[in-house]
Amino acid sequence: MQQANKVEKKLTIHDLKSMKAEGEKISATTAFDFNMACIAEEAGIELIVTGAAMMVMAGRKNTLSAEMHDTIFHLKLIQNGIKRAVVQCGLPFGSYQVSNEKAVENAVKLIKEGADSVKLEGAGIIADRVNAIHSAGIPVASHLGMTPHYLSKIGGFRSVGRTAKEAVEIYNDAKLLQDAGAWSIELECVPFKVAEVISRKLNLVTIGIGSGAGCDAQLLISHDIIGMQKALKTKFAKKYADVWKISVDAIIQYRQEVKQKNFPTEQYSFSIEEDQFQKFLDIIG
Repeated sequence: MQQANKVEKKLTIHDLKSMKAEGEKISATTAFDFNMACIAEEAGIELIVTGAAMMVMAGRKNTLSAEMHDTIFHLKLIQNGIKRAVVQCGLPFGSYQVSNEKAVENAVKLIKEGADSVKLEGAGIIADRVNAIHSAGIPVASHLGMTPHYLSKIGGFRSVGRTAKEAVEIYNDAKLLQDAGAWSIELECVPFKVAEVISRKLNLVTIGIGSGAGCDAQLLISHDIIGMQKALKTKFAKKYADVWKISVDAIIQYRQEVKQKNFPTEQYSFSIEEDQFQKFLDIIG
C-alpha cells in the first residue's frame, strides 16, 4: 500500500482551482474531530469538509437541528489536526437564510475559527447570500442536487436531476451561483452525465458526492470510507474498510479478558519497589 506524500505546504483555494484547470482530481472527505482530521491529513486528502455532524456523529435523521455553536465546536476540534488541507465548513440551516447580513456575520465566525471556505445549500435567494459573503471577501461554496437542508422540498433523500427539467434547473442554478461568486459547488446525487456537463461547462470546482467520476473533486464521508457507521447506508458510498467490525471484535476481546482475569497483566500495570511496598504495608498495618 502506498503512503501519501508528506507535503507540509498549506493548500489554498487557488491550488484547488489550478488542479481543476490541469485536470488533476481533488480528493475530499469529512472530519469532525481531531483524530479523523489527522488521519485525513496523513492520507494526503486535499479538501476536508466539516460542519455540525448531526447525522453522522449524533445519529439524528437529518441535519436541520444543528446550530452555529455545534458547527463551531466541530470546527475547533479539527484545527490542530490540519496542516495542509483546505477546510470547508457548512453553515447550518437557519444561519444564512434570514438575511445577507446574518449570512455574512455567521460566515465571518467560521472563518475566524479556522475555516478556509464556507458552504451554503440551495439557489434562488441563496445566490444573494452567496454574493454577499463573496463581496465580504470570504471564499464561499454552494451545494445543489440532494440538499439535506431542503429534504421536504425536494421529496426526501433521492437523486435530483433525472428529468430534463430538473437537470436544466441544476445547471442554471449552478451558473447563477458561479456568477454570484461561488468558487465551488457540491453536487450531491446528481446523475453523472449531468454532473459531467456542469463540470465541463462551468469554471467553478465541482465536488461530487454520488454524482459520478466527471466531477472535479470526489467527496465521501470519512465514516463511510472506513466502515465506521451502520445507521446510514447510501448507494454511492464505497466502504474501503470495516472499522466498525474491527472495533467491535477488539472490545469483545477486551471484555472477555477482563471477565477471565487475563487483563491487565503486569505489562499494562505500574510497579512499586519491593522495599517501598513493605514500608507501605508496615505503615498501614
